[in-house]
Amino acid sequence: MIGLILVLASSSIYYTQFVLFHNPRDTFFYLLQDLAFVPLQVFIVTLVLERILSAREKREILRKTSVVISAFYSEVGTEAISTLSSYIKNIQSLRGVLNINAHWTENGFKAAVKSLSSFEYQISSENGDLRLLKEFLAEKKSFMLSLFENTNLLEHD
Repeated sequence: MIGLILVLASSSIYYTQFVLFHNPRDTFFYLLQDLAFVPLQVFIVTLVLERILSAREKREILRKTSVVISAFYSEVGTEAISTLSSYIKNIQSLRGVLNINAHWTENGFKAAVKSLSSFEYQISSENGDLRLLKEFLAEKKSFMLSLFENTNLLEHD
């Protein structure tokens, strides 16, 4: 519908130009000039709009993912890390690296990530209470399953 209105508006303007100036050669020359530029205009507009929409969509997905990650840590994550850390036999060597306080800097965070990625974990089921872990996981089962259904997490590393 809008396309038809635009074509009619354009046709009426060209008709008015023809009636006022009585020069069909110039009218058709400018018509062809305008038509020659249409594919380039379409390309430019499409390219710009695609980038704008893509960036907007990416920001929205990251925002939603941040909400899901925050929900995970507030509901399950922090307690899960505390519970599971009791199963690490050599946890004492990590405690110094992960001593988070109000004076932590970005460099401290980077050093902690580097230490964690190269750390050789020694896991033992004897170090923790398996019954407590089972109860914790059973209690949080429905929440965890609902997180796995979230499509935003599939698109995020």
